[in-house]
Amino acid sequence: MTYAKGTTVSRSKSRAEIEATLERFGCEGFMSGQDGRTAVTAFKARGRQIMFRMTMPDPDDAFFRLTPTGKARSAPSATEAYEQEVRRMWRAMAMSIKAKLVSVEDGIETFEQAFMAHVVMPDGLTISDHVSERIAVAYETGDMPRLLPGPKGDET
Repeated sequence: MTYAKGTTVSRSKSRAEIEATLERFGCEGFMSGQDGRTAVTAFKARGRQIMFRMTMPDPDDAFFRLTPTGKARSAPSATEAYEQEVRRMWRAMAMSIKAKLVSVEDGIETFEQAFMAHVVMPDGLTISDHVSERIAVAYETGDMPRLLPGPKGDET
């Protein structure tokens, strides 16, 4: 079952909830926005900049234009199906961020463990941006890429 399927909570209310949750857990510098199909939520916490990105659905996708039986939807119906998915995704984002913060607060994992993939490095990319392709290649080839130099700076 898809989380928050059928939600009536608006995307703006979900963003406001994310901001309130971040504030409650002592985060600061909240920012949320969208450019094209990329939605971003970012904030500062524990001396780190954190950024969550999610790719919003394509409103022209057949999923929205057609009913589950394959019949064409009316334009208003297609728009509502699209908006429903956008609302659902923002609810999932709110849940994801809150769950990570609760997990840290309750000692289930450290802040670094919970948010590492979303930490923004000085070049503006997240840790995930830097290592995702390397992880995929390692699993494909069985070769471990060097992520960091050895403990004394050696290359072995």
